[in-house]
Amino acid sequence: MKRLIYLLGAIALVTLSVKTVYPEGTKQLMPNSSDRLWLEFNVFQTGSNDFAGYDCPAEKKLYIRVRSGEKVFFGFKMNTVNYGGNVYTDPARVRFRIRKPDGTIAYAETAMPTSGAGYITNYTQAITGPNGAILNGITITTGYSPLSFTADQTGDYYIEFRHLDNRRWALEFFDITVTDASNNIITNPGEPNKPAGRIYSKGWQMTTTSYTQYPVNNFFYVFTSDEFVNKINFQYYPFSFKFQSNSYGIIPSSTEPHYIKRAQSKDNDQTANAMEYRVYLNDPDRSIWPTTRLAPPKIQVWAEDTLFYDYDYMRSPMQLPVSDYDVYLEKNRVGCPYSSVAIFKIEMNIDAFVAILIDIDGNGYSTSGSDRVIYRDLKKGINYILWDFKNDAGAEVPIGVYNASATFMGRGPTNFPVYDVEQCDGVTTSSVRPFRKLNATIYWDDTFISRWGDETGQGLMDATQRTQLVQGATVPRIWSWNSALQNTNFNGNMNTMNTWFNAIDLGYSNIKIHVTQSATKCINGLAPWVGDIYKEGPLNTNITFTQADFTSKFFDPTGVALKEIRITSLPANGTLRVGATPISSVPYTVTAANLANLNFVPTTNWWGRTYFTYEGCNNNNHYCPTKMQILGLAPINA
Repeated sequence: MKRLIYLLGAIALVTLSVKTVYPEGTKQLMPNSSDRLWLEFNVFQTGSNDFAGYDCPAEKKLYIRVRSGEKVFFGFKMNTVNYGGNVYTDPARVRFRIRKPDGTIAYAETAMPTSGAGYITNYTQAITGPNGAILNGITITTGYSPLSFTADQTGDYYIEFRHLDNRRWALEFFDITVTDASNNIITNPGEPNKPAGRIYSKGWQMTTTSYTQYPVNNFFYVFTSDEFVNKINFQYYPFSFKFQSNSYGIIPSSTEPHYIKRAQSKDNDQTANAMEYRVYLNDPDRSIWPTTRLAPPKIQVWAEDTLFYDYDYMRSPMQLPVSDYDVYLEKNRVGCPYSSVAIFKIEMNIDAFVAILIDIDGNGYSTSGSDRVIYRDLKKGINYILWDFKNDAGAEVPIGVYNASATFMGRGPTNFPVYDVEQCDGVTTSSVRPFRKLNATIYWDDTFISRWGDETGQGLMDATQRTQLVQGATVPRIWSWNSALQNTNFNGNMNTMNTWFNAIDLGYSNIKIHVTQSATKCINGLAPWVGDIYKEGPLNTNITFTQADFTSKFFDPTGVALKEIRITSLPANGTLRVGATPISSVPYTVTAANLANLNFVPTTNWWGRTYFTYEGCNNNNHYCPTKMQILGLAPINA
């Protein structure tokens, strides 16, 4: 039988494809044509004080970050569907203008376009972008015909809109695209087909035009004060809502020191002053808003000298197992004249906060006073957390075993208070930069919403958990709405719901704390502790201290203030002074008020590391029982 032998030459089939151009605007808010999320104006008939209105407050402006010489292409379509009884849909009654960073006019007042340049006809044009702009070498030709201007200043330009009759209205489509002088769209490194985030607001006002039909389907990018970027999606079903973010929750920290209380959801609208962080539609331009320079997090925690948490982001595994995840804390023996204290030692490589929630009454942590929260901002190096064995109300905790959840290293707290969002089906978030391997825990506390649950007996809230304060938990963030209760405060309807997470959130979800009583222990539970302080500077430059350097490292079990420090050894390689007076012998006392005059003069041309030791005294004249080093990262050769 004859066989045919086929000789196949190597054939290479190359398919060239170009990704669809996605400008900034409609594509981010409505990823699919079936979505609906429009920018909304004059929602409460407040005229110039509303979102992006003429002369509105800074936190409500719609900003465009532009460098001098760059171009801005833009276009709009006002909605023509009446989605509410008081909504106006005539574009002839709407005007817009664009201001420069110095407040002067960049683009003169113009009527809302209805055809031609600046008019976006449909969804396809909106997500394709402005004709003439270039993305990754491809010139856009099938988008919309844009309006444009060239920047002659560097900074935040902003768009203002007004309705001649001060009526409620919305933008169905919009696009704002920033290019260089040659029409190339600005992108981030590694993302040549996606514009870098150049538009932002601190308080986006939007509508889906329905309570049930169009869930929010986009991600917002939040740039925190710590220069973290996280993206988040809330699966909301709101009619109208304002999206904003901040570091504290609903009540500013200057008003409410308790970090859970200031973040709890509240009845009615509590969002008037809740706008702090910039919120973007894309990852912010990294050449303008760079990734934080924070070192990758590293932390160790000891309870009564026993190491029980060890994490290093650069290590594999990042978190090491420990021999015992239970914590054993001893009170002083019966008859000891001193108050008892439990001591946690925390050593970290960056500034962060610690939050330990101890469930004393067995019902999960609450702010009623029967449990205990231990919260403190910490600085790089060694820190101490001191617990006086009391609950939040000041009552002593009896001997027993208690559950606790802890964030040992928290950074970049990010809250999302929203008003009048009727329904939420879940929250999705992830770190964009710099630490992609970190997972965020979603927290909330809805216990102060007075009308809550399923009053109609339809089982709408069966899967809802009113509070989630456990680090590492993966409970879905949901609440439901019933149309029969549309005009009442109920769950998310007509109330302010807050949700938060931390960009860095390292800790344990379940710690067993064993409180026992020693037969022999008798230590002074009122004595403060101090940690080490890191200071650095250039060659041949004095290092100066501040009072905050020492108060941030002063740990008193009952919160008594630092009165003074007692220096117990002097540094080598230079001179420690108070003002211009050298300290020649120890011990040497410096009052808290005089700490800003403490300084270190290094030996000429010397660089390296040195230290001196000190003790801290509180207003009850208790000195800390041990001497802690100040590690002066002495002047480095720059």
